[in-house]
Amino acid sequence: IYLCYAAILVSGNDAATAIAEGLGGSVESFAGMMNEAAYALGCYSTHFVNANGLHDENHYTTARDLAVMSRIAMQNEDFRMIVSAPSYTLPKDNIYRARSIINGNNFVAESKDENKNGLPDDLWYEISGSGDRDSIDKMVYNYSVTYTKQAMQDVPWTDNKNGSGVVPRNGWHDQEYFPQWIESPLTFTGTLLPKNGADEGTAQDPYWVLRFYDYGYVDNKPNKDSTACSINFDWAVDPVTREHADIDFVDFVRVYTGMQQVCGWLGETSTELLGAHDLHLDASLEAIKQALTNGIKEERGGKKKVIQGYYSLDGRQLARPEHGINILRYNDGSVRKVVVR
Repeated sequence: IYLCYAAILVSGNDAATAIAEGLGGSVESFAGMMNEAAYALGCYSTHFVNANGLHDENHYTTARDLAVMSRIAMQNEDFRMIVSAPSYTLPKDNIYRARSIINGNNFVAESKDENKNGLPDDLWYEISGSGDRDSIDKMVYNYSVTYTKQAMQDVPWTDNKNGSGVVPRNGWHDQEYFPQWIESPLTFTGTLLPKNGADEGTAQDPYWVLRFYDYGYVDNKPNKDSTACSINFDWAVDPVTREHADIDFVDFVRVYTGMQQVCGWLGETSTELLGAHDLHLDASLEAIKQALTNGIKEERGGKKKVIQGYYSLDGRQLARPEHGINILRYNDGSVRKVVVR
């Protein structure tokens, strides 16, 4: 089961290969077993040639087939336990001490097809998570990072805060890191979460630990923690002004890694996302029905903003503002940092 955690939580190619060789005798034989299983499930548009999903023209599937296979996999209790785990500690062996492998933290953004062209090219609004409440002095808003292709080498990056570095290659992944279907350079823009990793070991024996955020981010806490893993589209804010965005309809949703962090042998902090589901599906379907009948409003209505509470930087609720930095939370879910001198 250790190999399953390594393969799923950090996409360990070596772990996936070890599983294939252990169960099938070889990667090729194991791929044949997977193809037989896929065909038995009715996944006729899927063909595997390896165990780790590295690019190959003969290795392919479809969204429909993935949904079928995922549904079957989620019926397995062990699989559900592994994919819901934000981290796992590999036991000590004759070479390494006990080591933790960790999933990452992802931002969720939403967009409305206001220009009605069917493409996700309108303004994107971010879901405001707990970082806007308890780490606002450490969040980096309007962050932009640009990656440059260096074939089969560490991927260098620069950002708009005079920072630079590389995405280092590691033993977990031996494929090309830069997307092969995109021309270099590649730029991402959004909000950067504060670093949450710390080496609590020694120089000779590192031990990396990553801390949780309270709420509002994907792949942050176990799936059984419904409060931490759920989001409300009403938490949407303008990515620049951080003001509440009153969106009556959501056409597109995207998820992106909100970290710029390398944790020793773990490598770059990233994430794995299996899927999502609507907690209020009936209400959503009714809203879609009403929109098709009555249309979607063209302009966003405004709401009077009322302060609902005051908070310190460490998240304590205050009876009244104190000297120093205070966080104001409004009735629409937005927050604002103010300084009381």
